[in-house]
Amino acid sequence: MSNPYWGVDFGSFLLLFFQRLALLLTGRASLASDEVQVFALMGIALSGALIGTFLVLRKMTMLANALSHTILLGIVGAFLLFSAGGTLQVDLKVMAVAALLGGLLTILLTQFFHVVLKLQEDASIGIVFTALFALGILAVTLYTRNAHISTEVIMGNLDALHVSDLKVIGAVVALSGGVIGFFYRGFKITSFDPGLARSLGYSPGRYAYLLMLLTSCASVGAFRAVGVVLFLAFLVGPTLIARLFVKRLG
Repeated sequence: MSNPYWGVDFGSFLLLFFQRLALLLTGRASLASDEVQVFALMGIALSGALIGTFLVLRKMTMLANALSHTILLGIVGAFLLFSAGGTLQVDLKVMAVAALLGGLLTILLTQFFHVVLKLQEDASIGIVFTALFALGILAVTLYTRNAHISTEVIMGNLDALHVSDLKVIGAVVALSGGVIGFFYRGFKITSFDPGLARSLGYSPGRYAYLLMLLTSCASVGAFRAVGVVLFLAFLVGPTLIARLFVKRLG
């Protein structure tokens, strides 16, 4: 099927997109590649805004930056362990799980340095961030010098997305929205007043862990589309823009 958006300018693209929405919703048209990209970016922005709101309020954006970079170690690990015969045919699901494990390792090590070794939180993040990201770069340099791990893993590639990728992104949006919606009161009170939250029976630490887990899941869902670097903009950008116009959380 030819691309209906071929050769149109920006204004015409938007007009045609909204005209085709009704056809898509009624099943009278199939998704074009440009529409897959638009819906993917919308999903990533939505999940990033939901999570990023509380990351900014809790001043945890540095940790989000660390997570978005250190999942590289998990991705390289998946390539080294599961690529057959030096080829690059690694299942996307395997790479996603490996990236998630890399994010969880970042969370656990950060909390270990902060809680057990009593380092300041920003120092803990800095140590873990630089160490794991350096290990990922070192692994790429040493073990894949005769192969090619596509820059799509790091920078993302919207042109390579398929409808199946929308299902992954949609699942991340549903998970983020469901968890934050269900625990909204807890997230809100632990973000603004941890002392009051403890007196009311809420655990700020548990909500911080939950938020970091959601961040890891969201970064895994986004790395194929926008990579591990640009995802940070989707986390903090919508929230920082909203703060210019909104003074209340809910």
